[in-house]
Amino acid sequence: RKFRLKLLVDDGFVAYLNGVEVARYNMTGRSPAFDQEAGIKVEVDDVGEMSFDLEKHIPLLRRGRNVLAIQGHNRSLTSSDFVLTPMLEILTLRSQLSASELADLELELSMKAEEQVGGYLKLRDYRGALDSVRDLEFRFKGHQELEDWKKKVLAGLESDLEVTLMRAENLLELGDFVKTRELIEDVNSRIPRGYEKRTQSILDAVAVGEGIVEGAEETIARAEVAVLVAIEKGDYKEAEKVLEGIPEVPVKTLREGIGRVKMAVELSRWAWGKMLLGLRKYRGKRELLVAVEPAGEDGVVPPWWLHSYKKSEGEEVSVVLHRKGGAPRQCDLLDLPLPTLLGFFQAGKDRIQPGEVDVIAERYGAGAGAVGIEMLILCRKGPKAAWDALGGVPEKDRGGLQEGITYLGKLLLQSSLTQAEVFAQFATSDDGDAAAEEKVDWEVYLQSVQEIVRRHRTLPYFKESREKVLGFYTMAANKHLEVLSLQGLVAGKLKGRNLAKKKGVVQLSYDFSSQDQLADFIVMDGSARIEQGHLVLSGECRLLHGSPFRNAIEVKLIATAYAATSPSINIALWTREGEKVTTLLPSKENEITEDNAKYGISEDGKDMPNDYLAFCLGYDMGTDHFMEVGNSKPASNAPAFAITAGVRGVTLHMAHGDGTYYTYWTESVGGRIKGRQNVTLGLSPKGLLWTCNSLKLHRMAQRKKPELLKWLLRPEASGSVTLFTNGRENRYDFLNIEAELDPDWIGKERKRKIEKDFAALEAGN
Repeated sequence: RKFRLKLLVDDGFVAYLNGVEVARYNMTGRSPAFDQEAGIKVEVDDVGEMSFDLEKHIPLLRRGRNVLAIQGHNRSLTSSDFVLTPMLEILTLRSQLSASELADLELELSMKAEEQVGGYLKLRDYRGALDSVRDLEFRFKGHQELEDWKKKVLAGLESDLEVTLMRAENLLELGDFVKTRELIEDVNSRIPRGYEKRTQSILDAVAVGEGIVEGAEETIARAEVAVLVAIEKGDYKEAEKVLEGIPEVPVKTLREGIGRVKMAVELSRWAWGKMLLGLRKYRGKRELLVAVEPAGEDGVVPPWWLHSYKKSEGEEVSVVLHRKGGAPRQCDLLDLPLPTLLGFFQAGKDRIQPGEVDVIAERYGAGAGAVGIEMLILCRKGPKAAWDALGGVPEKDRGGLQEGITYLGKLLLQSSLTQAEVFAQFATSDDGDAAAEEKVDWEVYLQSVQEIVRRHRTLPYFKESREKVLGFYTMAANKHLEVLSLQGLVAGKLKGRNLAKKKGVVQLSYDFSSQDQLADFIVMDGSARIEQGHLVLSGECRLLHGSPFRNAIEVKLIATAYAATSPSINIALWTREGEKVTTLLPSKENEITEDNAKYGISEDGKDMPNDYLAFCLGYDMGTDHFMEVGNSKPASNAPAFAITAGVRGVTLHMAHGDGTYYTYWTESVGGRIKGRQNVTLGLSPKGLLWTCNSLKLHRMAQRKKPELLKWLLRPEASGSVTLFTNGRENRYDFLNIEAELDPDWIGKERKRKIEKDFAALEAGN
């Protein structure tokens, strides 16, 4: 009699026959508890069906009822899968079989062996074939046909293994370690595990070879970068030294890498020499035109010719181009279009002496000149410049130039990022050396990261490293701006008082002597420009992003040119990001209707919102009616002095309605605004100050409206300053803001500025 247990298991089990353990898998300990975890994670596809011979446990069987209990176990109590599919096979042997029974048995064996063992053999799966032989031996052990199948499997296994080992040794000699490993791992998956020791020596050799290759690949990659840097500097002696330092390697792909390095040196040096030689032919020859610009709409190419060139101490060559009736053009030689450079190159190449052989041209073929020039542009101007230069070359003539630029550009980028990372680790290491940290020039580091972006930003591979580059840029910009403090965030002239304290006050002034100062003004409506020392405003502009100021503020400005009949020298306080104070033409979404004509005004007409405040000199919107809240009759005619306000998200004009403008205080100007106006507006918890030359407007307003100050002040005020002219054109000579700075604003503005600047850098600005 024969007795066995077959089952699929994920992950472990223990089997008991009539209370006695007879089999187990992947379990430890005596009589494991029902919730004990299995030893390792098992996948059914990896281990297949398992068989356990229970013949020695037949004495445990008894007449009548017998119990086979199987306790399944998982690797984890939270595992997503569990498999336990047992099958019990019992074979009863008889001493004598009839002739027909023997024939049937032989036929069954033949069919099963052909299907199972033969099926695995067709797939060259010798492990599966031998497992099938062992499975059939349960019923057919001793049958000659089964023995023949077993010999057939072992013969195929030996033959296949011998051929595989020979192929693996050949691949090892060629240095193709990847294919060697793949070949051995494939055969190991098909042979019995005991045979794997015969392939282990090959895998050991592969591991050693891969280590050698890895080191050689790093050496060659470093050599390529070093050569590119040497070409950038024009130091070909250094490039030759790099080539001499590369060791001989047996691997074909590595030999190709070494050949690539050598080609970069030879072609760039050759192309550079030929171009300089060609420049001699073109210099001063008006009849030899240079294609610097594309043809115009009339199809005519602008007739530029090379006037002169000059080679600097480095490798830069400055060229001067002339054209009839136009100004000269001066630029670096490698800034010229690629077809132009190829023209210079060809002129130099044609100057070969009779009988002389151009070895480089013979070695690398017809397209070598373009490759050499592209290599020079890539090294000295950057991969982006090299890529852009191909725009002047027909698609069919580009060959593998784009692939080469991508490959070498990626190498240069990785090298630059490695240097940036090493520097960052050094500069930010927590070693307690404060003096060393102070010596770090973050501005130089920031410029180097910016140069990385400029050189690579449009190349396909840049996206892979963008986040890393952005990280370096953000760190460098933050460190640089920390050193500059507030001055790094504003274009105006800055004075700070007690900035370290919670209520630090800053003084920000603009004399409009530089176009750079315009960067601090965000145009909300109309236009703003700096012209001959004036800020020329027609519409509305807001100072700085976000809400930099809070609680206390003083604004001083000088207005020198404005419409005499409608000055509109207006200042709004506590405006927020993106908030518009005025508009001449309401948008479709906010057009004036009966329902919103008095938006924000209380029903009794005695109160109005004061999210932001407006102080107006000569306010005029083309209406005669200026009302004061609480009064039913017009209080002044245009142009007027006015203190008014608005609600967040709604312009003053919308808040006041069509034709009637509500204010807290208003008074007709009556010809009192003439000539140069020195305006001061100060608001703080201590009070209001508003003057215009000799006019003390705050006193005029408070005499009429004693409750005014109570309305203007609030526990917490924050925002910025907006200048608006109601569409008139005003000129300002000077603007000064003295205010309490919100300490949180610096961090927010720094983050906004860094994100904006990096986006601009990526866009090429």
